[in-house]
Amino acid sequence: MVDMSVGRDEYPCPREIPVFAQLRDSFYLLSVINQYELNIDKQLKESQIETILRIGLFDMGPEIQKMRTKVAASIRRERRRGTVQVLVSLAWFLVAMGISINKAFGDLGENATAHNLALGLLMSWLPVLMAATIVDRNPMDARYVRDKLNKYLTDIDAVDLTSIISPDDKLKVLGEFAGQGRVRWHYGVAHSFLRTLEAMHGMERGWLERYPKTNELSTARTSSLLGFDLNEVWQMTASFLMVCSCSLGAFFVSYYTPTVGLGCRSGGYMIFGLNATGCLLMEMGAWVFLYPGIWRRIAQWVLRFCEFTNFCWLVYVIFAQTFGIYNNCRCKSSMWGGAGGYMDFEGIQYYKSYHVGRSWMLGTLTTCIFLGIGLMYVVEQWCTQSFLWTQNWDSAMTGLWWVRKWKWATTGPRWVAAWMVAWVAGYMAKAEYWVRTACGGERHAEDDSEWHAEDGGFLLNNN
Repeated sequence: MVDMSVGRDEYPCPREIPVFAQLRDSFYLLSVINQYELNIDKQLKESQIETILRIGLFDMGPEIQKMRTKVAASIRRERRRGTVQVLVSLAWFLVAMGISINKAFGDLGENATAHNLALGLLMSWLPVLMAATIVDRNPMDARYVRDKLNKYLTDIDAVDLTSIISPDDKLKVLGEFAGQGRVRWHYGVAHSFLRTLEAMHGMERGWLERYPKTNELSTARTSSLLGFDLNEVWQMTASFLMVCSCSLGAFFVSYYTPTVGLGCRSGGYMIFGLNATGCLLMEMGAWVFLYPGIWRRIAQWVLRFCEFTNFCWLVYVIFAQTFGIYNNCRCKSSMWGGAGGYMDFEGIQYYKSYHVGRSWMLGTLTTCIFLGIGLMYVVEQWCTQSFLWTQNWDSAMTGLWWVRKWKWATTGPRWVAAWMVAWVAGYMAKAEYWVRTACGGERHAEDDSEWHAEDGGFLLNNN
């Protein structure tokens, strides 16, 4: 949205278009605030927090602008660096994985090689998880940044004379650091704000000319900050497919490795995948149907127990494969099918003639395709947004120049992806309407008098 606010060939300095610099600060602070939990309780309601954040991020009053610029510059100086080096170091995992795959297909039909490959495929989602956690706006000291942001939000409340928070009140808007999905049911505030702003009229290239003072941004009320939004389902689906593809790839390789059938290794991968899916369904159900409170806490402890159990099972699978616990007659035969088992004593050339490589290729491609897409998406998102948190203005504008070149070069795929997302989003909006109708609305009656939610999805632009 910051890029789209000005012309395609404009790289303004703060003196030429100061509003552009303010937008850069606003959306950078929004990305930082998004990583903290909100202290919503009886003393500070959700509507009050929304008002404070909206004014703090987008109000164009001179005093608030000055305070916002100072806070953004301070946090940019103190943010964690070294992301590029860590991302490059992850490339060694891809090199090692490529060597393992090459060796596995070089020894096509060898059981030990196949099972080592399957174990590597099972754990291939970990690099994507690491990449997603290191590219967030990690501050050097999360609590120090939180206190600084809380002080800023308290000060702007006093300047704006909304009298929501008393300057002497110790109640803080932002709570503990949650990061990118490090805390269960952490919503963040960015999605609600971005969805509201994208739905405003005329939010295409050069939209800053239509909103020169951006006062409309500070007065546009958002939907519920904590409400379940079906427009986020595609992100959850992508996360599920990432772990599921790795488990399926390992299962395919192990299942079709002689002795073909359901055995100790393939059965272990299947149990891990089913347990993970069960935990996902439980967590989604608690998110949709349980409000924050005692039942949410009970569900959280139940999920912790289930996930710890699945973690222990995964550790067992790794140790069993590493230390040869599976090297026994029972695990070398297909005994999990329910109709007895058998053991093969044929050689590698015999299995090659029965095209065992096709099943290995299916499992490997299933994992590698999703692994590659996940890593490329994370790196691409980090590169295209890095101009927001770059401290030096000239470097930020150089980064924005590269962002626009990249987006121009990938215009075709982006339009196809935008059309597909818009098509899915339309059906999600209908499903959300049906769910709200069936459940009688997701907000309390007192909130319905204060909030006005925009139904019908959201507007997609070409950025």
